[in-house]
Amino acid sequence: MEIQAIVLEVGHIVFIACIMTELKSNMEGYLHKWAGYTKGYRWKYFILSEGRLSYCKRRSRLFQVSLKLEGARINFDPNNFDNTFVVANEMIKLFLKAKNQTDRQQWVDSIGLIIKQLNSDKLEESATEKMISNLVYKFAAVEETKRIIQKYYKEQQEDILEIQKTLSTASEAAIMAKVQSLYEKVKVQHVSTKVALKAAINFYDVTKKNKGLMSHDVINSEKELLSQEQQDIEELEQRQLDTERESNAYTAESPNAFEETSSESSDDFYDANEDAKFEVKTPCSKESLSRSALQAQDRCKKLVEMEANSSSSNKESEDELKVTDLLTEPTEQAQVVSIKSRRMFQSDVCPAATSLAKKPQRRSRIPDKPDLSLNLWKIIKQNWGKSLFSIKLPVNINEPLSMLQRLTEEYQYSDILDTAAGKSDSCEQLSYVAAFVVSCYGTTSFRTTKPFNPLLGETYEWDRTDDLGWRCVSEQVCHRPRTSAQFCESKNWVCYQEFSVDDTSSYTSIKFEPKGDTHLKFPATGNHYVWGRVKATAHNIFFGKLWIDHYGKLEIMNHKTGEKCFLKFEQYKYCIQSEGKQVTGRVFNIKGEAAWTLNGTWDKKLEAENVAGEPFNQKKHVLWSAKFPPKEAEKYYNFSEFACQMNEIEDGVAPTDSRNRPDQRLMEETHWDEATMKKFWLEDRQRKIRKQREVEKEHAEKEGKSWPEYEPVWFKKKLDPVTNSLMYFYKGGYWECKENKDWTICPNIFRVGS
Repeated sequence: MEIQAIVLEVGHIVFIACIMTELKSNMEGYLHKWAGYTKGYRWKYFILSEGRLSYCKRRSRLFQVSLKLEGARINFDPNNFDNTFVVANEMIKLFLKAKNQTDRQQWVDSIGLIIKQLNSDKLEESATEKMISNLVYKFAAVEETKRIIQKYYKEQQEDILEIQKTLSTASEAAIMAKVQSLYEKVKVQHVSTKVALKAAINFYDVTKKNKGLMSHDVINSEKELLSQEQQDIEELEQRQLDTERESNAYTAESPNAFEETSSESSDDFYDANEDAKFEVKTPCSKESLSRSALQAQDRCKKLVEMEANSSSSNKESEDELKVTDLLTEPTEQAQVVSIKSRRMFQSDVCPAATSLAKKPQRRSRIPDKPDLSLNLWKIIKQNWGKSLFSIKLPVNINEPLSMLQRLTEEYQYSDILDTAAGKSDSCEQLSYVAAFVVSCYGTTSFRTTKPFNPLLGETYEWDRTDDLGWRCVSEQVCHRPRTSAQFCESKNWVCYQEFSVDDTSSYTSIKFEPKGDTHLKFPATGNHYVWGRVKATAHNIFFGKLWIDHYGKLEIMNHKTGEKCFLKFEQYKYCIQSEGKQVTGRVFNIKGEAAWTLNGTWDKKLEAENVAGEPFNQKKHVLWSAKFPPKEAEKYYNFSEFACQMNEIEDGVAPTDSRNRPDQRLMEETHWDEATMKKFWLEDRQRKIRKQREVEKEHAEKEGKSWPEYEPVWFKKKLDPVTNSLMYFYKGGYWECKENKDWTICPNIFRVGS
């Protein structure tokens, strides 16, 4: 019993010492610094002071390098026990290694605290936005440290119980060794405990300081709206009086004028000018307008009373907040803050405007991505020789879109197909089809991130008939090889395709060879076009800036008339001076004569010139020009507004839709660690299901039984009569199931609700 008391006393003393300790804003000491593969790690003396991290060979010498921490970042793996961490800004990147875990935690916490303080000083936010961001950040810190403390406490309790069980059987030396081990474990973990206390106190201070700010801002905005409403009502009253005066004067001059005018023009209707601006005089009574004005005045009075009560109750309610309450039951508050901050990205219009709009208001951006680094070389080296699509990669190299959504993104320039549908000359129509084909590669010039690999049975639908005039449905139809099928329809055209890709890795690049055909039909003319895809190479996958080069020859054929278009994507060549990204092509008529010439780049624009008649009388005209995202899009994966809208949550979609994929959603919401864990779980589960099907198929073949292959839900594989090859065709029924809200046919691939 004495030993048990010693154990409890040791834990109590260490815990109290943790609480009494404060974070250091100034530190100094020796750390290992990485000096290259030839020298390895070398001892350097570091000093953390005045927002800078400086180092020299020895304490008495002058400092060699001083790293400015403003705008810097710090990264480390808590599960890695080699005590390494990285500090970097735009100019310098330091790979450091501490003596032990305790020393590393102290340096990481101190440097991280200074970085947060310096970065927060640079932010220029309004009072409400700053309060929300502070609450979100502080509460996230509280939640994270709370989780760590609970984990540590559980481990310590297990160790104590183990010691209690062995008190009667183990020797005194063995028990003391376990006690010493427990003491060392608690000693190493004390840094996280003091961080938790600091985070809780910071969250309490921010909550206490800004408690009444949100209510005041809401009241003020509501008062402004009501004031504007009252002003509008007064203007309507004045208009009503003016209308009555004009009507009375007009009636006095010609009593039968209204009857004559109405009888003559009752059956005549004219198209309104869409660009014209007009005012509507509301035919409501003066009494109703006055009543509305009085109601608005009453609401203003109530808001003033609410504001007064709010300001008087702030002081009384401040004493009710306790740090223990924030640590034990913060979930409801966190959900409120998280929901409010998340809705800031859902729409750029007010709720009133959204409810009055005929078309759905779509968001224009997504949350900024975290600034986290990744050692891709280490991952590729461990999986050398494997396909990129079969390696378990964290979400750091991904973007929050699936491959099905990237295929749908190709219809960003669907207006080219609408223009092509209106062309009576089939050769001219073919030139516009070629422009659409080139436009599909445009986004890869500024977006080099990897989309999520769709799970087998995953789908994606996007209905843009309200504004763009088309709707599309896609499905991952095969796992090996990874194959996607898509069907998109408009009133002017129908497009469907099958897509798969093979990849090979080298020391500096990854080569992609797409497979599958794309079909495009114009019902008005019956023209049916088919084309494939060119190859691509991703350069500088480990060092330097990542960029993608598309190259090869591509043929577009009209299977109704026999007309063809040949496109050539020039490959970038290091040995000669080459601009790269060049695209040239020619459109040939039925006789095999060149009718149109095409020239441009696959990242900017494509021009065409008619050479069938008098070439000197024909001028070049632009078939397609790229739309680039704004400069601030670098913060959110270089997404265009079109791409930002693709993963926006929509009601009524299938449960297998990419919008419902949990790891992709977590990544968009900047929860990268949770997203990576969920991504690994989904991929491992899919591999287990695939292996189980392979085993069952092998057993069935040994017994002489037939084993049914996997059947997609919305597509079916059959012979393509145009190309005389097997292809997945859309079976239909998706939009009917959506209309009936019946998704019983869909598998639960994400395990939602189970």
